[in-house]
Amino acid sequence: MKINNEESFLEIDFARDVKQGLSKNLKEIPCKYFYDQKGSNLFDLITEQEEYYLTRTEKQILEFQFSELEQLFSQIDEIVEFGPGDGSKAEIILRQFLRWRQLGFNYKAVDISFSAIKTSLSRLSKFQNLKLSYHIGDFSSFKFSTNHTGRLFLFLGSSIGNYEPNQAVNFLKEISLLMTSKDLLIIGFDKKKEISKLIAAYNDLAGIAREFNFNLIDRMNTELGANFVKSDFSHFGTYNPMIGAMQSFLVSEKVQKIYFKVLNESFHFDLGEAIHVENSFKYSDKDILDMAVSAGFSIVHNLEDEKKMFVDSIWKVKKLNSELS
Repeated sequence: MKINNEESFLEIDFARDVKQGLSKNLKEIPCKYFYDQKGSNLFDLITEQEEYYLTRTEKQILEFQFSELEQLFSQIDEIVEFGPGDGSKAEIILRQFLRWRQLGFNYKAVDISFSAIKTSLSRLSKFQNLKLSYHIGDFSSFKFSTNHTGRLFLFLGSSIGNYEPNQAVNFLKEISLLMTSKDLLIIGFDKKKEISKLIAAYNDLAGIAREFNFNLIDRMNTELGANFVKSDFSHFGTYNPMIGAMQSFLVSEKVQKIYFKVLNESFHFDLGEAIHVENSFKYSDKDILDMAVSAGFSIVHNLEDEKKMFVDSIWKVKKLNSELS
């Protein structure tokens, strides 16, 4: 096992994005800022809660169905995972690949959270004949060499659901431009289901989701010198049927001004005014097919649990013009 690193020159400007987001009439902060080390650890705890079915269901899909697809992945010699989390899902996939063949294999983790990358690579370092590398940065900043037989891209855990539909299509179009006809992409989609089950998953009884959202307040206080008082805000997670997404907010419990020392600026909050911090879109089969077609992909195979709560959809890029002749 060998580890190489590829540091990103992309600087994620937390201060800029917070200033821009809180200056809007409808305040918002990008959800990527949840994931400092503490946030990544809290998210791992969320995935262990009984109400949070997503991770448990996806792991079962990979454990029991992935092994049947050896022929489909016969040309893959490298895996690139966007947002690897704790590396547990990649571990399932890599274990199967290394059963199929004992030759050297490459795995690259791509994430804005160095703590998440450290956790995932530590888990995967036990594998022999595996070359590990990583890229710290936004997914859009990722580049790689073209020296490979076939590459498998992973975007698991319904991370695609954090993108607005048009943003998701644009992101996937960028991925398609990186791919050849020998490459494959696996995307996790949380499917539309009973609203009560969705709301429970994002409002666990242990309060981990609440603490996860409040960690964003801790970050702003620590890194930007803000004077938020957490008891003056509440966590609110609900399903919006008009757009088909779970939405998370931090809601002001009183009229107040929050001062940011780093920005030398204050932001006014009315009673009940919210900061939108996350969307998590849910999908029907038609939604998934439409997204694939719009982004330039065709669906090769779907891996789905018996209750049809979650699907790992395997895509390939549509035949390139250069390959038609």
